[in-house]
Amino acid sequence: ARLAAIVSLATGLPRLLARRRRIAAIRTVPDREIADLQVRGSVRWNRFRRGRALQGELDQGAPMNDRSTLSAVVWTALVALLLIGGRRMITDGVSPVGELLPIPESPVDMIRSHLSGWWDRGLGDTTAQPTGLLLLGIAGLASFAQMGLLQTVGILGALVVGWWGVSRLVPGRGGLVATVAYAAVPLPFAAIASGRLAALVAYAVVPWVVVLARRVVDETSIEDRVSSLARLVVVVTVAAAFAPAAAVVALVVLVVVAVAALLAGDTWRRSVITIAAGLVAFTGAIVLQLPWSLRFLDGDGWLAVVGAPERLTADRGLWRLMTFDIGPAALGGFVIALYVALLVGLIVARSARLAGAFTAVLVSSVFLALAVTADGGAWWLPQAGVLLAPVAFGLALGAGTLYTSFQFDVRGGRFGLRQPVSLIALAAVAVGCLPIAAVAVDGHWKQPSTSFVT
Repeated sequence: ARLAAIVSLATGLPRLLARRRRIAAIRTVPDREIADLQVRGSVRWNRFRRGRALQGELDQGAPMNDRSTLSAVVWTALVALLLIGGRRMITDGVSPVGELLPIPESPVDMIRSHLSGWWDRGLGDTTAQPTGLLLLGIAGLASFAQMGLLQTVGILGALVVGWWGVSRLVPGRGGLVATVAYAAVPLPFAAIASGRLAALVAYAVVPWVVVLARRVVDETSIEDRVSSLARLVVVVTVAAAFAPAAAVVALVVLVVVAVAALLAGDTWRRSVITIAAGLVAFTGAIVLQLPWSLRFLDGDGWLAVVGAPERLTADRGLWRLMTFDIGPAALGGFVIALYVALLVGLIVARSARLAGAFTAVLVSSVFLALAVTADGGAWWLPQAGVLLAPVAFGLALGAGTLYTSFQFDVRGGRFGLRQPVSLIALAAVAVGCLPIAAVAVDGHWKQPSTSFVT
Protein backbone atom coordinates (compact mmCIF):
# COMPACT_ATOMS: atom_id res chain seq x y z
CA ALA A 1 0.00 0.00 0.00
CA ARG A 2 2.85 2.40 0.84
CA LEU A 3 4.65 1.59 -2.43
CA ALA A 4 1.45 2.18 -4.38
CA ALA A 5 1.01 5.55 -2.71
CA ILE A 6 4.54 6.61 -3.66
CA VAL A 7 4.01 5.51 -7.28
CA SER A 8 0.67 7.32 -7.53
CA LEU A 9 2.28 10.47 -6.15
CA ALA A 10 4.82 10.45 -8.96
CA THR A 11 2.31 9.68 -11.74
CA GLY A 12 -0.31 12.12 -10.45
CA LEU A 13 2.03 15.09 -10.01
CA PRO A 14 0.85 16.96 -13.17
CA ARG A 15 -2.76 16.64 -12.06
CA LEU A 16 -1.89 18.01 -8.60
CA LEU A 17 -0.06 21.00 -10.07
CA ALA A 18 -3.05 21.79 -12.31
CA ARG A 19 -5.40 21.73 -9.33
CA ARG A 20 -3.08 24.03 -7.35
CA ARG A 21 -3.11 26.58 -10.18
CA ARG A 22 -6.93 26.61 -10.30
CA ILE A 23 -7.20 27.05 -6.53
CA ALA A 24 -4.48 29.74 -6.37
CA ALA A 25 -6.75 32.12 -8.27
CA ILE A 26 -9.44 32.10 -5.57
CA ARG A 27 -7.32 31.52 -2.41
CA THR A 28 -6.82 34.49 -0.08
CA VAL A 29 -4.69 32.83 2.64
CA PRO A 30 -0.90 32.56 2.05
CA ASP A 31 0.96 29.25 2.25
CA ARG A 32 2.78 30.10 5.48
CA GLU A 33 -0.48 30.48 7.45
CA ILE A 34 -1.66 27.07 6.29
CA ALA A 35 1.73 25.56 7.13
CA ASP A 36 1.51 26.91 10.67
CA LEU A 37 -1.70 24.93 11.17
CA GLN A 38 -0.24 21.66 9.99
CA VAL A 39 1.02 18.95 12.40
CA ARG A 40 4.79 18.80 12.58
CA GLY A 41 6.69 15.50 12.29
CA SER A 42 5.14 12.05 12.21
CA VAL A 43 1.41 11.89 12.82
CA ARG A 44 1.69 8.41 14.34
CA TRP A 45 4.49 9.44 16.68
CA ASN A 46 2.61 12.53 17.85
CA ARG A 47 -0.54 10.48 18.41
CA PHE A 48 1.47 7.98 20.46
CA ARG A 49 2.93 10.76 22.62
CA ARG A 50 -0.50 12.33 23.17
CA GLY A 51 -1.91 8.97 24.20
CA ARG A 52 0.89 8.37 26.70
CA ALA A 53 0.50 11.87 28.14
CA LEU A 54 -3.27 11.48 28.46
CA GLN A 55 -2.89 8.12 30.19
CA GLY A 56 -0.38 9.62 32.60
CA GLU A 57 -2.76 12.49 33.33
CA LEU A 58 -5.63 10.12 34.06
CA ASP A 59 -3.53 7.83 36.26
CA GLN A 60 -1.41 10.34 38.12
CA GLY A 61 -3.19 13.65 37.94
CA ALA A 62 -0.52 15.47 35.88
CA PRO A 63 0.80 15.33 32.30
CA MET A 64 3.67 12.88 31.95
CA ASN A 65 6.26 15.24 30.46
CA ASP A 66 5.54 18.02 32.96
CA ARG A 67 5.58 15.56 35.83
CA SER A 68 8.90 14.06 34.73
CA THR A 69 10.53 17.47 34.39
CA LEU A 70 9.24 18.69 37.73
CA SER A 71 10.26 15.44 39.39
CA ALA A 72 13.79 15.78 38.03
CA VAL A 73 14.02 19.36 39.30
CA VAL A 74 12.75 18.46 42.78
CA TRP A 75 15.02 15.44 43.16
CA THR A 76 18.02 17.38 41.89
CA ALA A 77 17.36 20.10 44.46
CA LEU A 78 16.92 17.57 47.29
CA VAL A 79 20.12 15.70 46.45
CA ALA A 80 22.01 18.98 46.10
CA LEU A 81 20.81 20.13 49.54
CA LEU A 82 21.76 16.74 50.96
CA LEU A 83 25.28 16.95 49.56
CA ILE A 84 25.67 20.56 50.68
CA GLY A 85 24.30 19.82 54.13
CA GLY A 86 26.56 16.80 54.59
CA ARG A 87 29.63 18.15 52.80
CA ARG A 88 31.83 18.03 55.92
CA MET A 89 30.70 14.48 56.63
CA ILE A 90 31.68 13.54 53.08
CA THR A 91 35.13 15.10 53.34
CA ASP A 92 35.95 14.47 57.03
CA GLY A 93 33.83 11.41 57.82
CA VAL A 94 31.10 10.79 60.38
CA SER A 95 31.83 11.92 63.92
CA PRO A 96 31.76 9.03 66.46
CA VAL A 97 28.60 10.17 68.23
CA GLY A 98 26.15 8.01 70.15
CA GLU A 99 25.32 4.89 68.11
CA LEU A 100 27.20 6.11 65.02
CA LEU A 101 30.49 4.49 66.02
CA PRO A 102 33.30 3.76 63.56
CA ILE A 103 32.99 0.53 61.58
CA PRO A 104 35.86 -1.99 61.99
CA GLU A 105 38.44 -1.57 59.26
CA SER A 106 38.54 -5.17 57.98
CA PRO A 107 35.36 -6.54 56.36
CA VAL A 108 36.94 -10.01 56.25
CA ASP A 109 37.41 -9.98 60.03
CA MET A 110 33.77 -8.94 60.47
CA ILE A 111 32.54 -11.85 58.36
CA ARG A 112 34.91 -14.26 60.10
CA SER A 113 33.78 -13.02 63.53
CA HIS A 114 30.12 -13.54 62.60
CA LEU A 115 30.74 -17.07 61.37
CA SER A 116 32.90 -18.04 64.34
CA GLY A 117 30.34 -17.16 66.99
CA TRP A 118 32.95 -15.37 69.12
CA TRP A 119 32.10 -11.86 70.30
CA ASP A 120 35.43 -10.08 70.78
CA ARG A 121 34.04 -6.88 72.32
CA GLY A 122 34.72 -6.24 75.98
CA LEU A 123 35.84 -9.43 77.73
CA GLY A 124 34.62 -11.58 74.83
CA ASP A 125 31.86 -14.16 74.76
CA THR A 126 30.70 -17.19 72.78
CA THR A 127 27.40 -16.00 71.42
CA ALA A 128 25.66 -15.52 68.10
CA GLN A 129 26.79 -12.38 66.31
CA PRO A 130 24.40 -9.67 65.07
CA THR A 131 23.30 -10.09 61.48
CA GLY A 132 24.20 -6.47 60.85
CA LEU A 133 27.85 -7.41 61.34
CA LEU A 134 27.64 -9.87 58.44
CA LEU A 135 25.82 -7.38 56.21
CA LEU A 136 28.42 -4.71 56.95
CA GLY A 137 31.18 -7.18 56.12
CA ILE A 138 29.62 -8.03 52.77
CA ALA A 139 29.04 -4.34 52.00
CA GLY A 140 32.65 -3.67 53.01
CA LEU A 141 33.89 -6.17 50.45
CA ALA A 142 31.72 -4.51 47.80
CA SER A 143 33.24 -1.11 48.71
CA PHE A 144 36.82 -2.50 48.60
CA ALA A 145 37.22 -2.10 52.38
CA GLN A 146 36.50 1.64 52.31
CA MET A 147 34.62 1.41 55.60
CA GLY A 148 34.56 5.15 56.32
CA LEU A 149 33.06 5.81 52.90
CA LEU A 150 30.61 2.97 53.45
CA GLN A 151 29.41 4.52 56.71
CA THR A 152 28.98 7.96 55.15
CA VAL A 153 27.11 6.59 52.14
CA GLY A 154 24.93 4.45 54.40
CA ILE A 155 23.93 7.38 56.60
CA LEU A 156 23.26 9.79 53.74
CA GLY A 157 21.65 7.04 51.69
CA ALA A 158 19.16 6.30 54.47
CA LEU A 159 17.66 9.74 53.94
CA VAL A 160 17.33 9.23 50.19
CA VAL A 161 15.78 5.79 50.72
CA GLY A 162 13.13 7.32 52.98
CA TRP A 163 12.38 10.09 50.50
CA TRP A 164 12.09 7.60 47.66
CA GLY A 165 9.64 5.48 49.61
CA VAL A 166 7.37 8.43 50.40
CA SER A 167 7.37 9.54 46.77
CA ARG A 168 5.73 6.23 45.79
CA LEU A 169 2.80 6.61 48.18
CA VAL A 170 0.95 9.54 46.62
CA PRO A 171 0.33 9.70 42.84
CA GLY A 172 1.40 12.58 40.65
CA ARG A 173 2.68 15.87 41.98
CA GLY A 174 1.24 15.06 45.38
CA GLY A 175 4.06 12.54 45.70
CA LEU A 176 6.61 15.30 45.13
CA VAL A 177 4.95 17.45 47.79
CA ALA A 178 5.03 14.52 50.21
CA THR A 179 8.70 13.91 49.41
CA VAL A 180 9.69 17.51 50.07
CA ALA A 181 7.68 17.54 53.31
CA TYR A 182 9.33 14.31 54.47
CA ALA A 183 12.76 15.72 53.63
CA ALA A 184 11.98 18.94 55.52
CA VAL A 185 11.18 17.19 58.81
CA PRO A 186 14.20 17.75 61.11
CA LEU A 187 14.10 14.21 62.52
CA PRO A 188 16.88 12.56 60.41
CA PHE A 189 19.21 15.53 60.79
CA ALA A 190 18.68 15.62 64.54
CA ALA A 191 19.21 11.85 64.65
CA ILE A 192 22.52 12.17 62.81
CA ALA A 193 23.63 15.03 65.04
CA SER A 194 22.84 13.09 68.24
CA GLY A 195 23.96 9.68 66.95
CA ARG A 196 20.61 7.88 66.96
CA LEU A 197 20.96 5.06 64.45
CA ALA A 198 17.61 3.43 65.25
CA ALA A 199 15.71 6.65 64.48
CA LEU A 200 17.55 6.98 61.18
CA VAL A 201 16.75 3.38 60.21
CA ALA A 202 13.08 3.86 61.09
CA TYR A 203 12.99 7.03 58.99
CA ALA A 204 14.25 5.08 55.98
CA VAL A 205 12.18 1.92 56.48
CA VAL A 206 8.68 3.05 57.51
CA PRO A 207 7.61 4.42 54.07
CA TRP A 208 8.78 1.28 52.27
CA VAL A 209 6.97 -1.02 54.68
CA VAL A 210 3.71 0.75 53.88
CA VAL A 211 4.43 0.81 50.12
CA LEU A 212 5.23 -2.92 49.95
CA ALA A 213 2.31 -3.88 52.20
CA ARG A 214 -0.01 -1.93 49.91
CA ARG A 215 1.39 -3.85 46.95
CA VAL A 216 0.72 -7.14 48.72
CA VAL A 217 -2.90 -6.05 49.17
CA ASP A 218 -3.39 -4.69 45.66
CA GLU A 219 -1.73 -7.45 43.65
CA THR A 220 -4.17 -9.80 41.90
CA SER A 221 -1.90 -12.70 40.99
CA ILE A 222 -0.34 -15.02 43.55
CA GLU A 223 3.12 -14.66 42.00
CA ASP A 224 3.12 -10.87 42.25
CA ARG A 225 1.75 -10.97 45.78
CA VAL A 226 4.44 -13.40 46.91
CA SER A 227 7.11 -11.28 45.23
CA SER A 228 5.97 -8.14 47.06
CA LEU A 229 5.77 -10.05 50.33
CA ALA A 230 9.32 -11.34 49.85
CA ARG A 231 10.55 -7.79 49.35
CA LEU A 232 8.76 -6.73 52.51
CA VAL A 233 10.47 -9.54 54.43
CA VAL A 234 13.87 -8.39 53.14
CA VAL A 235 13.23 -4.76 54.13
CA VAL A 236 12.13 -5.68 57.65
CA THR A 237 15.04 -8.12 58.01
CA VAL A 238 17.61 -5.47 57.08
CA ALA A 239 15.98 -2.99 59.45
CA ALA A 240 15.98 -5.50 62.31
CA ALA A 241 19.64 -6.35 61.65
CA PHE A 242 20.70 -2.80 62.51
CA ALA A 243 17.83 -1.53 64.69
CA PRO A 244 15.35 -4.12 66.02
CA ALA A 245 13.18 -1.33 67.42
CA ALA A 246 12.66 0.04 63.91
CA ALA A 247 11.28 -3.34 62.77
CA VAL A 248 8.85 -3.41 65.72
CA VAL A 249 7.70 0.12 64.94
CA ALA A 250 7.21 -0.82 61.28
CA LEU A 251 4.92 -3.69 62.30
CA VAL A 252 2.83 -1.40 64.51
CA VAL A 253 2.62 1.12 61.65
CA LEU A 254 1.02 -1.53 59.43
CA VAL A 255 -1.50 -2.34 62.14
CA VAL A 256 -2.44 1.34 62.46
CA VAL A 257 -2.65 1.71 58.66
CA ALA A 258 -4.94 -1.32 58.45
CA VAL A 259 -7.21 0.04 61.20
CA ALA A 260 -7.32 3.45 59.51
CA ALA A 261 -8.27 1.88 56.18
CA LEU A 262 -11.01 -0.14 57.84
CA LEU A 263 -12.44 2.90 59.61
CA ALA A 264 -12.30 4.84 56.33
CA GLY A 265 -14.52 2.27 54.63
CA ASP A 266 -12.10 -0.32 53.30
CA THR A 267 -12.95 -4.02 53.46
CA TRP A 268 -12.03 -6.37 56.28
CA ARG A 269 -10.18 -8.57 53.82
CA ARG A 270 -7.73 -5.85 52.77
CA SER A 271 -7.08 -4.80 56.36
CA VAL A 272 -6.47 -8.40 57.44
CA ILE A 273 -4.07 -8.93 54.54
CA THR A 274 -2.14 -5.80 55.56
CA ILE A 275 -1.72 -7.01 59.14
CA ALA A 276 -0.91 -10.54 57.99
CA ALA A 277 1.78 -9.19 55.65
CA GLY A 278 3.35 -7.35 58.57
CA LEU A 279 3.32 -10.44 60.76
CA VAL A 280 4.80 -12.59 58.02
CA ALA A 281 7.55 -10.03 57.40
CA PHE A 282 8.36 -9.76 61.11
CA THR A 283 8.39 -13.55 61.51
CA GLY A 284 10.54 -13.92 58.41
CA ALA A 285 13.01 -11.40 59.83
CA ILE A 286 13.30 -13.46 63.02
CA VAL A 287 13.80 -16.72 61.12
CA LEU A 288 16.36 -15.28 58.70
CA GLN A 289 18.43 -13.97 61.61
CA LEU A 290 18.61 -17.17 63.61
CA PRO A 291 20.41 -17.90 65.87
CA TRP A 292 21.10 -14.25 66.73
CA SER A 293 17.38 -13.47 67.02
CA LEU A 294 17.11 -15.99 69.88
CA ARG A 295 18.87 -13.32 71.91
CA PHE A 296 15.56 -11.50 72.20
CA LEU A 297 13.96 -14.45 74.01
CA ASP A 298 16.16 -13.93 77.08
CA GLY A 299 14.97 -12.23 80.22
CA ASP A 300 16.16 -8.84 79.02
CA GLY A 301 15.33 -9.56 75.39
CA TRP A 302 12.69 -6.87 75.07
CA LEU A 303 15.11 -4.29 76.45
CA ALA A 304 17.58 -5.38 73.77
CA VAL A 305 14.89 -4.77 71.15
CA VAL A 306 13.70 -1.33 72.22
CA GLY A 307 17.07 -0.11 73.49
CA ALA A 308 18.08 1.44 76.77
CA PRO A 309 15.70 4.13 78.05
CA GLU A 310 16.77 7.73 77.64
CA ARG A 311 17.61 9.31 80.96
CA LEU A 312 19.48 12.52 80.20
CA THR A 313 17.14 13.84 77.50
CA ALA A 314 13.74 12.55 78.68
CA ASP A 315 10.76 14.73 79.59
CA ARG A 316 11.11 16.98 76.56
CA GLY A 317 7.44 17.86 76.50
CA LEU A 318 4.83 17.78 73.74
CA TRP A 319 6.10 20.84 71.87
CA ARG A 320 9.66 19.56 71.51
CA LEU A 321 8.43 16.17 70.36
CA MET A 322 6.05 17.72 67.82
CA THR A 323 8.99 19.67 66.40
CA PHE A 324 11.21 16.54 66.41
CA ASP A 325 13.63 18.13 68.84
CA ILE A 326 15.71 15.05 69.70
CA GLY A 327 18.94 16.82 68.83
CA PRO A 328 20.28 19.96 67.18
CA ALA A 329 18.08 21.03 64.29
CA ALA A 330 17.74 24.42 62.62
CA LEU A 331 14.29 26.05 62.42
CA GLY A 332 12.60 22.93 63.76
CA GLY A 333 9.63 24.95 64.99
CA PHE A 334 8.51 25.67 61.43
CA VAL A 335 7.50 22.03 61.05
CA ILE A 336 4.42 22.80 63.16
CA ALA A 337 2.90 24.25 59.98
CA LEU A 338 2.74 20.72 58.54
CA TYR A 339 0.28 19.77 61.28
CA VAL A 340 -2.07 22.42 59.90
CA ALA A 341 -1.95 20.76 56.50
CA LEU A 342 -2.51 17.39 58.16
CA LEU A 343 -5.79 18.49 59.73
CA VAL A 344 -7.04 20.51 56.75
CA GLY A 345 -6.49 17.54 54.46
CA LEU A 346 -8.95 15.57 56.55
CA ILE A 347 -11.54 18.31 55.99
CA VAL A 348 -11.21 18.93 52.25
CA ALA A 349 -10.39 15.42 50.98
CA ARG A 350 -13.01 13.30 49.27
CA SER A 351 -13.28 9.74 47.93
CA ALA A 352 -10.08 7.65 48.10
CA ARG A 353 -8.07 10.70 49.16
CA LEU A 354 -10.11 10.92 52.34
CA ALA A 355 -8.79 7.48 53.33
CA GLY A 356 -5.23 8.70 52.82
CA ALA A 357 -5.84 11.81 54.89
CA PHE A 358 -7.42 9.78 57.68
CA THR A 359 -4.49 7.34 57.64
CA ALA A 360 -2.03 10.24 57.93
CA VAL A 361 -3.89 11.73 60.91
CA LEU A 362 -4.25 8.42 62.74
CA VAL A 363 -0.62 7.35 62.24
CA SER A 364 0.69 10.73 63.38
CA SER A 365 -1.62 10.87 66.40
CA VAL A 366 -0.95 7.34 67.62
CA PHE A 367 2.81 7.53 67.38
CA LEU A 368 3.01 11.05 68.78
CA ALA A 369 1.11 9.78 71.81
CA LEU A 370 3.49 6.81 72.08
CA ALA A 371 6.49 9.16 71.79
CA VAL A 372 5.14 11.31 74.62
CA THR A 373 4.64 8.17 76.72
CA ALA A 374 8.17 6.93 76.00
CA ASP A 375 9.60 10.35 76.73
CA GLY A 376 7.87 10.27 80.10
CA GLY A 377 9.92 7.24 81.18
CA ALA A 378 8.06 4.20 79.78
CA TRP A 379 10.99 1.78 79.53
CA TRP A 380 8.97 -0.78 77.57
CA LEU A 381 8.68 1.52 74.54
CA PRO A 382 11.37 2.33 71.97
CA GLN A 383 13.14 5.64 72.24
CA ALA A 384 11.16 8.72 71.25
CA GLY A 385 13.23 9.28 68.12
CA VAL A 386 12.21 5.90 66.69
CA LEU A 387 8.55 6.54 67.47
CA LEU A 388 8.69 9.94 65.79
CA ALA A 389 9.59 8.42 62.40
CA PRO A 390 5.96 7.38 61.72
CA VAL A 391 4.87 10.88 62.80
CA ALA A 392 7.12 12.33 60.10
CA PHE A 393 5.68 9.81 57.66
CA GLY A 394 2.14 10.85 58.58
CA LEU A 395 2.92 14.54 58.09
CA ALA A 396 4.40 13.86 54.66
CA LEU A 397 1.45 11.70 53.63
CA GLY A 398 -0.92 14.40 54.86
CA ALA A 399 0.87 17.11 52.84
CA GLY A 400 0.83 15.03 49.67
CA THR A 401 -2.82 14.08 50.13
CA LEU A 402 -3.75 17.72 50.72
CA TYR A 403 -2.20 18.77 47.42
CA THR A 404 -3.90 15.93 45.53
CA SER A 405 -7.23 16.77 47.19
CA PHE A 406 -6.83 20.40 46.17
CA GLN A 407 -6.30 19.28 42.57
CA PHE A 408 -9.29 16.96 42.32
CA ASP A 409 -11.70 17.88 45.11
CA VAL A 410 -11.34 21.65 45.59
CA ARG A 411 -10.03 23.37 42.46
CA GLY A 412 -12.73 23.91 39.87
CA GLY A 413 -15.54 23.26 42.33
CA ARG A 414 -18.15 25.68 43.62
CA PHE A 415 -16.54 28.45 45.64
CA GLY A 416 -16.83 28.06 49.38
CA LEU A 417 -14.83 27.84 52.55
CA ARG A 418 -12.81 24.87 51.30
CA GLN A 419 -10.93 26.94 48.69
CA PRO A 420 -9.36 29.56 51.01
CA VAL A 421 -8.75 27.00 53.74
CA SER A 422 -6.95 24.75 51.29
CA LEU A 423 -4.81 27.63 50.03
CA ILE A 424 -3.86 28.56 53.58
CA ALA A 425 -2.95 24.93 54.29
CA LEU A 426 -0.81 24.73 51.14
CA ALA A 427 0.97 27.89 52.26
CA ALA A 428 1.52 26.20 55.63
CA VAL A 429 3.16 23.27 53.81
CA ALA A 430 5.57 25.72 52.17
CA VAL A 431 6.38 27.25 55.56
CA GLY A 432 6.86 23.81 57.09
CA CYS A 433 9.40 22.94 54.41
CA LEU A 434 11.73 25.83 55.26
CA PRO A 435 14.02 23.76 57.53
CA ILE A 436 15.27 21.71 54.59
CA ALA A 437 17.27 24.71 53.36
CA ALA A 438 18.33 25.88 56.83
CA VAL A 439 19.91 22.59 57.88
CA ALA A 440 22.20 22.61 54.85
CA VAL A 441 24.15 25.63 56.10
CA ASP A 442 26.21 23.90 58.77
CA GLY A 443 27.76 21.22 56.59
CA HIS A 444 27.49 18.34 59.07
CA TRP A 445 24.10 18.95 60.70
CA LYS A 446 25.67 20.15 63.95
CA GLN A 447 27.39 16.90 64.77
CA PRO A 448 29.69 17.42 67.78
CA SER A 449 33.37 16.69 67.41
CA THR A 450 33.50 14.55 70.59
CA SER A 451 31.76 11.25 71.20
CA PHE A 452 28.97 10.82 73.70
CA VAL A 453 26.38 8.16 74.41
CA THR A 454 22.78 9.05 75.26
